[in-house]
Amino acid sequence: MIVDARARVPGRSGRGVKAAAVEQNARQVLDLLATLERDVRAFRDSHDTLGRHISNAHQTYDKNTRSLAQFEAHLERAKELGEDAGTAGRLDPGDAPA
Repeated sequence: MIVDARARVPGRSGRGVKAAAVEQNARQVLDLLATLERDVRAFRDSHDTLGRHISNAHQTYDKNTRSLAQFEAHLERAKELGEDAGTAGRLDPGDAPA
């Protein structure tokens, strides 16, 4: 609540009332600044935590992408070896024993 510096208080001169109102407003501004500082600090902490989570997720995604590529390469190699082993024991029709 901002105090109107023009407000009159019985028994006080106009100058004293204004000074008191300015002082009260200054206290309110300082209190509000302290509240804003706490709010910004809490937001910063939350923001930093979110940033760490995003960074960790990105690192895990990259690691898993490399692991998947390696797994696919191993799977392809196993498939090729299986195909080679399957054809190695077969004879062409012209090579069959009589």
